Amino acid sequence: AKQDPVQVFNLAIQNASRAAIDFLQSSGVTMKQLTSIVLFTFFVVAQKADGQPLDAKAAPVVIELFTSEGCSSCPPADTYLAELARDSSLVVLAWHVDYWDGLGWRDPFSTKEATERQRCYARALESDQVYTPQLVIDGHDECVGSDREQSSAAITAARKAQKAPVTIQTVEIKDGKVRASIDIDGLHTPVDGDYFQTVVALTEDGLSNKVTRGENSGRRLEHVAVVRAFKQRQVQTDTGYSGAFEFELDAGWNRSKLKIVAFVQKSRGMEIVGAASRALAQEGK
Repeated sequence: AKQDPVQVFNLAIQNASRAAIDFLQSSGVTMKQLTSIVLFTFFVVAQKADGQPLDAKAAPVVIELFTSEGCSSCPPADTYLAELARDSSLVVLAWHVDYWDGLGWRDPFSTKEATERQRCYARALESDQVYTPQLVIDGHDECVGSDREQSSAAITAARKAQKAPVTIQTVEIKDGKVRASIDIDGLHTPVDGDYFQTVVALTEDGLSNKVTRGENSGRRLEHVAVVRAFKQRQVQTDTGYSGAFEFELDAGWNRSKLKIVAFVQKSRGMEIVGAASRALAQEGK
């Protein structure tokens, strides 16, 4: 008769457990020590079953800041993002929106695409407004960009989520262009009818600008991870994904400060389920 594979597996585990216990007892291990070993093993298995990584390197958490040089509340959030950027377990992006540009100062880093992305988050998070500064954590939680307590709690919660492995396999710089190959594994079709898309962005660190008008007039503002360009593409699920993204490199961008950021997220729900980043500096000039 055909045996149930689950029963076969459980029987194998039981036999292996008995053999391990007999071996430990014959080696002089006391019952107290044996109990400690069993409890520790149970803890490790439970951690794994709960979806938590057992290694020290957890999947990155994506932090997106929506900001503007025309907003007087934004500089503290810009400073906070720079602090978060030093954490290698986080992938950060600064999206400079353009709806402040007509109120006294035009942000030279602002784009209409940044504003549209923030509006997409507003719809996904069922909010009736957009504002700056705003932090979005892994695409599904948000708070005021300078709120360290709430954002820290959201980041801690996001670290516990299972993620799909995202790998930036190769980065090639040639003829004024950068080309990145992205691999994504472990994606399964969402049960809610949504679908996934890959977002690949080119960000620049070490930017600063002297503001001469508007709410921040007279201040020199410092920026990290400013989104210079980005592209997105729908991902086929259950089969993995591999694709290449190409960007034109503007002559005014500092290549030593550029990064390729790649992440995969739900198209409508906007939840981010995997991410990676890679500096262009390590690829040479």
